[in-house]
Parts: sequence; structure tokens; C-alpha cells
Amino acid sequence: MNYNWGRLKTLKVTIGGIGIAADFNFVTAANTAEQPIDLGAILPAQCSVQAIHLHTNAVFTGATTLVADVGLTTGAAEFIASATIYATDAMLAPAAASNPLVAPVATVQHVWVNGTPGANWSNVTAGLVTIYITYLDFTDL
Repeated sequence: MNYNWGRLKTLKVTIGGIGIAADFNFVTAANTAEQPIDLGAILPAQCSVQAIHLHTNAVFTGATTLVADVGLTTGAAEFIASATIYATDAMLAPAAASNPLVAPVATVQHVWVNGTPGANWSNVTAGLVTIYITYLDFTDL
């Protein structure tokens, strides 16, 4: 019998405004279209996502507002529904406190953060948001 209960892991990924030092960046564009950012295949197969939240480290100057959602595909919001992350220290988390946040699946999963500004992306001169994803990893049991 194996009593290893899995490993709790937390990923930290940063997303910056245009030209800001970060793991990923929104790109300059003369429009206010939603920009999806694929954080990659970061959730291992069969993992159980326990917590996820966004924290704005620096205001998205030039955006006038910025809304985001987080999901498993572009434009989806399985984890976090669309809400404002524009100001410094804004925080977003799932509305429901269910565990797991979404049902585990047998394959590796991508995580997407989708952002929409209140002014053209080309006006964004600053801004940084961090996403934290905590999950139980059962792949090595």
C-alpha cells in the first residue's frame, strides 16, 4: 500500500505590459481586442488544482482598465471569470471554493490568461500581473 499523498506544488508566472520584464507579455496593438496568453502545458496529467489567483504587482498604465479571465483554453474561464485586474494589488480568484477547481483529466493541460484593455494595447506602458497555481501532482505515485 502506498501512503504517499501526492505533492503539493505552486507555479508562479508573470505577465507584463508591452516591453516589461516578465515570463510573458501582452503585445502592442492598435486595438482593444482580447489577447490570450498560453502559459503552456503546465498542469500535469491527473493533477488536482487546489487554488489559483491573479495579483497585479504594478498598474497597467495607459490601459485605463484591464479585465482578465483564466481557463484551460483561449477565452475560457473555468478557473477565474472575467473581472478587473488593472490597479496595483488587485486580486482575482475563483468565485467558488470547490476542490478540485476543475475535474482532473488524464492528459496534460494548458492554462490561458486572457486580457482585454480599456484603451489600445499600444498605449500600455507598464503593468505586471502574477498568477499563482497550486495543485496536487500525482504523476510519480
